[in-house]
Amino acid sequence: YRKILYYFGQMMFVLCFLLLTPLIYLLFNDSEVASAPAFIYAAFVSFGLYLLFEKVLGRCDNNSMSYSEAAVSVCITWLMICAVSAIPMMLLNRMNFTKAYFEAMSGYTTTGLSLIDYMATSNLVYLWRSIMQYVGGAGIAIILICLGNSPFGSSLSSAEGKSDLLVPQIQRSARLVMIIYTGYAFGGIACLHLAGMGLFDSIIHTFGALSTGGFSNHPESISWFKSISIESVTIVLMFLGNLNFLNAYLLFGGKLKAFFKNGEVKVQLVVIPLAVILMTVSFANTLYGSLSRGIRISVFESVSALTTTGYSSTTYTHWPEFGTLTIALLMLLGGGTNSTAGGLKQYRLYLAYKSFIQLMKEVSSPLGRIVRVGYWWGQEKKLVSTQLMHNLFAFFLVYFVVFTGGVVVMVASGISFMGAFFEFASALSNSGLSLGITNSDLHPGLIWLQTTAMFLGRLEIMIVFIVAAKVYRDVRRILL
Repeated sequence: YRKILYYFGQMMFVLCFLLLTPLIYLLFNDSEVASAPAFIYAAFVSFGLYLLFEKVLGRCDNNSMSYSEAAVSVCITWLMICAVSAIPMMLLNRMNFTKAYFEAMSGYTTTGLSLIDYMATSNLVYLWRSIMQYVGGAGIAIILICLGNSPFGSSLSSAEGKSDLLVPQIQRSARLVMIIYTGYAFGGIACLHLAGMGLFDSIIHTFGALSTGGFSNHPESISWFKSISIESVTIVLMFLGNLNFLNAYLLFGGKLKAFFKNGEVKVQLVVIPLAVILMTVSFANTLYGSLSRGIRISVFESVSALTTTGYSSTTYTHWPEFGTLTIALLMLLGGGTNSTAGGLKQYRLYLAYKSFIQLMKEVSSPLGRIVRVGYWWGQEKKLVSTQLMHNLFAFFLVYFVVFTGGVVVMVASGISFMGAFFEFASALSNSGLSLGITNSDLHPGLIWLQTTAMFLGRLEIMIVFIVAAKVYRDVRRILL
C-alpha cells in the first residue's frame, strides 16, 4: 500500500501543474485575473498531497505492481483527482461539493454531462473542464508513464483499460499515443478555426471531440454554430477520438489492409449507415422538413452517440421514442477499445458475434472435430477461445446488471422509463447526451448515482469489483 500511495503522490504532482495550465489564458486576456487564485489554491492542495503521499507515506521500489495493486492505485487516484479538480468550480461557480465533483468526474471520464450555469461561468472554468476531458481521454496512467520510466507502467495501463502497446516498450508506446493525440489536437484546432470557429471555441471543441467528452462553452453545443463545415470537421475529430490508438497507428503508418481487417472498423461500417437509414426513414426526414437536413442530423447524432462524444446538432425533446431509443442503444454499444470512448466497446460486440459463429460451427460439426474461428487484432490474427467467451459473458452480465439497477432506481425516483433509460445509458457509457433530465435541479442522490455510473463506465466496472475484493481481503487479514 505504500507503493500504491507513492503512485498516487506522483499523480498529485502532475495534477498540480495541470491546475495551473488554464492560467495561460490570462496571458491573452487578463479580464479574468481575479479567478486565478481559485486554481492556485487547488494547485497548492495538490502539491501538499504530493508531499504527503510520495515523500512521507509512499515508497517506491523496483518491483512491478500486481494487477490488483494497480487497480487500487487507479481507483484511488481517479477518485481523489476529481475531488481536488472540483475546487476551482466550487470557488468560482459557487457549486456545492456534490455538483462540482459531478462536473469533475464528468470531465475526467470524458462523459460531458454538466450541471453548470452557462451564464455564470468564466472562460477559465470552460478551459479547465476541457483540459480535464483531454487528460481523461488520454488516460491518467498513460500521462504518468510518459513523464517517467515507472516500473508500474504495464500494470497501471492495463488497470485503466489501455493494455495494448503500439510498440513492445511500454514507455515508448505511451509516448507514441501522446504524440498521436497531440497531433490530433493541433490539427483539430486549426481545422475548426478555418471552418469558422473562434480560436478559444476551437480549443474547447477540439478537446471535447478528441476526448469523446463533449463539453462545450455553449448550452446548445455544436448546434449553436449552425455550420455544416463545423459539423463535418467535428465528425472527423469524433471518429479519430473513437479510433483505437493501435488502429490509428496502422492507419497513419499506411497499413490500410490490416486497418480494414479489424473488427471495430467493420462494426462501424455496418452500425453507422444502418442507424442513419433507420432514423432518416422513420422520422428525421419528415421532422426536419427535407431529406438532406434529415440525413445531416442523423449522421451527426449517430456518430456522436456511437463514439460516446455527446455533442449534438439538435435537441431530442421533440424526437419520437424510436429515435431516443436508437441513440441510447448506440451510446451503450460505444466506441473503440484503447480509445477515448466509453460504452460496451465495439470489439466486444464483434467478438460476441465471432463467439456465436464458433459456437454454431461446433454444434453443427462432426463429433471430435476441432473448430477455431479467428479475428484480427492489429496485425495479429487471434483465435476465439473458451476463456474469451467466458470473459465476454461475465462482462456483459455485470454491465447490464449495473445498468438495469441504475434505471430501476431512477424510475423509482419518479423519472419516466425512457428518460431513465436514456440518462443512465449516457452516464454509464460516458456519452453525455441528455434529454434535459440531468440538470442542477436533479436530486443529490441521483447526482451521486450518475457520478458513480460515470466512474464505473470509465474504468469498465470489473476493476471496481477487483478493488473491492482486494481491499476487503486485506482489511480482513489485518483485523484478524
